[in-house]
Amino acid sequence: MSNSPKALYNVQIIWSNFISSVPRWNYSHASTPTWRLYWNPGPGAWIRCKNQTVLLDKSIAVLVPPQLAFATGAEQSFPHFYVHFNLSAVVSPEQRQVWQFDSRKIILPEWEKLLPEFSSQQLHWAGSAAVNAALLLLPENILLPKSNDNVLTLFEKTCNYLELNNIYNISCPELAQKCFTSVNTLQREFFRATGLPLQKWLLNRRMAKAVQLLLHEQYSIKETAAILDFADRYHFSKVFKNYFGSSPAQFVRQGGLPMP
Repeated sequence: MSNSPKALYNVQIIWSNFISSVPRWNYSHASTPTWRLYWNPGPGAWIRCKNQTVLLDKSIAVLVPPQLAFATGAEQSFPHFYVHFNLSAVVSPEQRQVWQFDSRKIILPEWEKLLPEFSSQQLHWAGSAAVNAALLLLPENILLPKSNDNVLTLFEKTCNYLELNNIYNISCPELAQKCFTSVNTLQREFFRATGLPLQKWLLNRRMAKAVQLLLHEQYSIKETAAILDFADRYHFSKVFKNYFGSSPAQFVRQGGLPMP
């Protein structure tokens, strides 16, 4: 039986999917509330973080921790296998980065041909297998228990507060008050950790949750608007379209896009 702290951490797969041809993937300020694993069986896309650019192709799989600021781009359409998941552990801001691995250690050789034919359940199993293989390759000392408040930064404590209380609509002054700090201090901490203004980070988080509810948990537009504390479905649809470029209904009909 392993004595590694990793053995104590639980993995929850939220969504695992394969898209044979992603038409666009150009985002200059991405940041996600969940962990992500990306593997592209073909070339055409890249991911950039902290002045390092990783060209994505079949030889590389990447792992992206939550709340990390990064950019993505694509010169052409490309095939894309991606997994969204939660992990009951945190990564300190100093060690938060995009990790890249030899895909042969994470992706089974036959998946390149089988992924387009996999059912939803098979994609879920494939995502779980890939995520656990990637986590095994991470350095032991980068993961810390969420429950250890002594090692958490203000940024991480604030993220935990929002997640535990399911808060998706809150102003910067109100959030600072809830976290017993000043607005300036909170904004400075979030920009240092993510590279994003706090208000932009909050909107990213809200829209990422909207995609999860609409696409993966199959809530209606009205139900999603209520959960995310919008005034009504029309206000939610307007914000969603401004953010993604398509209405919630169009987004769902098209099966969504692998938005970072």
